[in-house]
Amino acid sequence: MRALYNTHVKPRLEEVTKWRTEGLFDYQVAQQLGIALSTFYDYKNKHLEFSEALKNGNLGLVCKLKNTLVERAMGFKYTEKKTYTTQDAEGRKIVSTEVIEKFALPDVAALHLALKNFDRENKWTNDPAVYELRKQELEIKKQLAENNINDWRAIE
Repeated sequence: MRALYNTHVKPRLEEVTKWRTEGLFDYQVAQQLGIALSTFYDYKNKHLEFSEALKNGNLGLVCKLKNTLVERAMGFKYTEKKTYTTQDAEGRKIVSTEVIEKFALPDVAALHLALKNFDRENKWTNDPAVYELRKQELEIKKQLAENNINDWRAIE
């Protein structure tokens, strides 16, 4: 079993990281390596460099996902190409390409999610339970301010 790991998996650790960064799941990485999923998990538990390769790939994937989320939240420019094939009067093919630069408008859902994740201090959420807790927090702060109390534990 160790010989198989050393000859077939260990030399491919960079690929394992790349595959994970591209979003492949455990079973897909196992397929790429030509091993059973149970063997994959065995290697993951027994070989630190294998689990680290997977972990590094996860970090890369999360970074890509964050960047994509921010891009969608902010809006972005992109180029759209359309190729047209027509014929002239003599029947010859004429191929032309139209290049249009476009702008994708900011995505409200992505914007909301980005704010929830990157600006946690302002508590971007629409969860009623969170609103209720925030309301209670404001009431306590109000009582503290009215009574010039510096420690919330003094409130009875």
